[in-house]
Amino acid sequence: MENGSRATQSSLRTPQTTLGRAPTLGNQSRQRHHTDRRARGRTGPQTPATPTSTRHHGRKTRANIKVGSLNVCGKGQLYDADSKWAAIHQVVRDKKLGVLAIQEAHLTQGDVDTIHTLYGRCLKVLISPDPESPSAARGVAFVLNRELVDIDGACLQEIVPGRGALLKMTWHANTPICLLNVYAPNNAQANEQFWHSLTNWHREHTIPPAVVVLGDYNTVEEAIDRVPAREDTQGPVAALKELMATLHLHDGWRITEPTARDYTFPQRASTTKSRLDRIYLPADMLNMSFDWAIESTTIPTDHRLISARLTTAAAPFIGKGRWTMPLGLLADQAFLQEAIALGHQALESARTCAAPETRTPNCNPRLSLRTYKDKVRAAARAALKRKTPKLRHARDTLERQLQDTLRQQTDPPKDTKLQEADALRERILDIDRKIHQEKRFCAPKSRQKSQH
Repeated sequence: MENGSRATQSSLRTPQTTLGRAPTLGNQSRQRHHTDRRARGRTGPQTPATPTSTRHHGRKTRANIKVGSLNVCGKGQLYDADSKWAAIHQVVRDKKLGVLAIQEAHLTQGDVDTIHTLYGRCLKVLISPDPESPSAARGVAFVLNRELVDIDGACLQEIVPGRGALLKMTWHANTPICLLNVYAPNNAQANEQFWHSLTNWHREHTIPPAVVVLGDYNTVEEAIDRVPAREDTQGPVAALKELMATLHLHDGWRITEPTARDYTFPQRASTTKSRLDRIYLPADMLNMSFDWAIESTTIPTDHRLISARLTTAAAPFIGKGRWTMPLGLLADQAFLQEAIALGHQALESARTCAAPETRTPNCNPRLSLRTYKDKVRAAARAALKRKTPKLRHARDTLERQLQDTLRQQTDPPKDTKLQEADALRERILDIDRKIHQEKRFCAPKSRQKSQH
């Protein structure tokens, strides 16, 4: 009986010891060191194991990356407090864009140096300027988010200066990825010639097979991508289709949303709209893409952002996961007081149920703990709803109304529905601007100093 009692006490003490002295990384290393030394003493010298894979020495990245494209319509004033590049910096951070392809960049190398001075902690910019007037016309560029992608080894290859540039970089686990940024001419004849030039360049130099083509195409393949609906000139469309067929690429957003009507170039004060900005992917990469979106941004431009999230072939399926309480709630005193009160109630209930005469399958300490967890989870979610800013709640409501309006569009779309959708987009954009201003002027001082 005494031995049994000691065993019981030992088993009760074990969890406390484990919780009180969790093994640290240093302890584990020392344990392995002593184990290896004892093993060498028994078996003699051992040959080091040959590594089975090459170690990646760059930044550790996720198995997915978000890419986007936007025509920014010029560079603006770089040093203004509300400059266009301050907005680009904020959008890249907020939307967690790994790579942003921009058109009409109008950047020189001196401008890039200035941008790196202001925002180099987060952004890396690679440009292909227009050879004739680099600071006033055309120009394409890639904006890399240093916090999300590995910029080591990223290189830019110009195909058509100011119009087409190929970015080569490594992705997750040394996986190569190539992105072709295009800004096609507006003139139909020049547009057709531009696509032919890319096709000819591919035949001579070979564009990598796993390439993502994104940018401003200044033409559409189908009538559904214009309002009012109409077919584009056949010359540019045929040349574009020839290039995409040669590269085996597909319009990702249209395949994902086969009947949806949304536009990246909604001309203001006009009912004319078009989906000029697109992202083309190979079939295998398209099957592993998600979160396709066309959305307005706080960047001052007349185009909208097109984006998608890409995953690698080796990436495992990851679901939504279990709900966890945000750590920020620990600073909410009202929530803490409620959680403590619920804890006292659960403790009293557990003590009552622990007695042998009152313990039943429906009344025991384990059920008391489970009930306590459920109540704390419900209280945490209620506290989060109270803390959700009114602006974000209003934006979510408007976004749902916009999606309902877009689903109700007919063929051809009615002017009243288009005007209603435009009004909702403007209201959403106004809220985004207010949120953007709050983030800029309420940011920590350390981050503001790093930006300026």
